[in-house]
Order: sequence, then C-alpha cells, then structure tokens
Amino acid sequence: MKCINENLKTILYKIAGEKYKDLVTINIEWQNIVGAFLSERSKIIKYERNILYIRAINHVWLADFHLKKTEYLQKLKQNTKINIENIFFTI
Repeated sequence: MKCINENLKTILYKIAGEKYKDLVTINIEWQNIVGAFLSERSKIIKYERNILYIRAINHVWLADFHLKKTEYLQKLKQNTKINIENIFFTI
C-alpha cells in the first residue's frame, strides 16, 4: 500500500480545489481500503449526489467489488467522514 504524506495531500487538495476535495479524499482512502492490487483493477469515475461511481476492469472484478460493497461503503464513510450513500460499480 502506498502512503501519501501530508505535504502531497496538501498539494493535491490545492490543485483539485474545493469542488473536487471530496473526490480526492475518497480516491486516497479507496487505495488504502482495497489495497494496491484491487486499486489497480478499479478506477473512480466520479462522486456525484452522494453516490460514488467506480469502474472495474472486467466482470470478475466487478463481481468481487459487488460482494464487498457494504464493507467498502462502511469503511469509506468511516475513514473519510463524507456522506457517501451508495457505490455503483460498472465496467
């Protein structure tokens, strides 16, 4: 797992601006929660209206993400303090 230091986080937040701050936070935590292996097999598409959209690289990983959806949602809410209501996985 890659750990992003606080200086890099500060830079990312400045570049992203207030509009994308939640998305940056979610992206960092997604990598921490699922690990490097699964993080490389998924891509966060967008965070809109409290729904997180994530693309899986194929049907196998899509099924795996669906099986662990509740766990991922709970951990994301807990670690980010962002009101994520649902996660939609797609290919």
